[in-house]
Amino acid sequence: MDDPKQFLGLNTDAKSNGAELKVSMRAYVDKMAADCLSKALSSWPKLKSPCKANLAEAYKEAKQVDASTVDPKLLSSYRRILGKAMFAASGGVRPDLAYPINVCARVATRPTPAMEQCLQHAIAFAGQTSEDGATFGPCVNPKLVGFSDSDWDVEHSTSAHAIMYGNVTESDTTKGKVVIAGKCPCVGYSSRRQHCIAMSSTEAEIIAASQAALELVYMRTLLKELGVDVSAPTVLYVDNSGAVELSKHRKSCNRSRHVQRRYLKIRELVAMGEIEVRWVETKSNVSDLMSKGTIDYAQYDQLRSALMGGAKIGDAPVKEVKISGVEVVAIVPELTSLERAAMSKYARCTAASGKAAARAHGGSRAAAAAAMAEA
Repeated sequence: MDDPKQFLGLNTDAKSNGAELKVSMRAYVDKMAADCLSKALSSWPKLKSPCKANLAEAYKEAKQVDASTVDPKLLSSYRRILGKAMFAASGGVRPDLAYPINVCARVATRPTPAMEQCLQHAIAFAGQTSEDGATFGPCVNPKLVGFSDSDWDVEHSTSAHAIMYGNVTESDTTKGKVVIAGKCPCVGYSSRRQHCIAMSSTEAEIIAASQAALELVYMRTLLKELGVDVSAPTVLYVDNSGAVELSKHRKSCNRSRHVQRRYLKIRELVAMGEIEVRWVETKSNVSDLMSKGTIDYAQYDQLRSALMGGAKIGDAPVKEVKISGVEVVAIVPELTSLERAAMSKYARCTAASGKAAARAHGGSRAAAAAAMAEA
């Protein structure tokens, strides 16, 4: 029987050797772009981000509009397009669409022509990148981790979180540097409007962290039912030091004692040993992509690629591994299991030539591939 190619709006593409699986919404997104765009997708310029430059300003203007004065035709067209875009954003493989579609959905009762253009922009970007999706590959000792972030707005802030299962390590705990390597896409994500007005950035961040922690608890339960060991606490990365301290200690102060009890559930989860909250620098916080629309394009591409399993974040540390008495150096974390097996075989073959030969060639991916071909 052939491998499935499409299932419930998802397209799957597996490599012939079974080492990689890519899940996208190519067919659905292509059809959505053809049906919803006001002009042909080919006539759009190359877009760098699904967030239009004036998204924030258009949203603020739309909030001031009286819903009773909205053109019925605009309202009907906007809601029709928004419904299709929301399905694409919540399909599990396009976290890059979560934030702009979430902002567009907040004014579903009072859309403006400017917000309609922002929605069209997001759909056009999705159409231009319809081939993109979550890429899954082999991981060595994968683990569940979470990232949370928030933008502190004058009114209701945005909570965002990303949950990943794969090779995520810390290269420098004192500087909050995190390395995401290999095919490690997020397996859960969210971007939503907070229900209360945060009085500080710390409060906005602790609300986002609490929501992420609850999702991590569910993921831990699921993994446990699948036979995965989850006895160790699951790490949740937050880029606000105040929120990190607030999640660990029950001390109250004038700026935090008013925080609603429901948003301090994370303290109990930390005390129970289910969640461990750690600080991470903003550049390594992948959930930053889903809480803000104003991110540097270079950083945006890096975060987006890491979220979808396409590339790594951070500087991967060099590891030394001994295989059959031969020391192999410069093995980087993103090696697939097949490449590791080839390198292991190559190390054994060169053992007779001495340790020097292994040092000279063991870290070369090309040499490993050549060894596999010869085998």
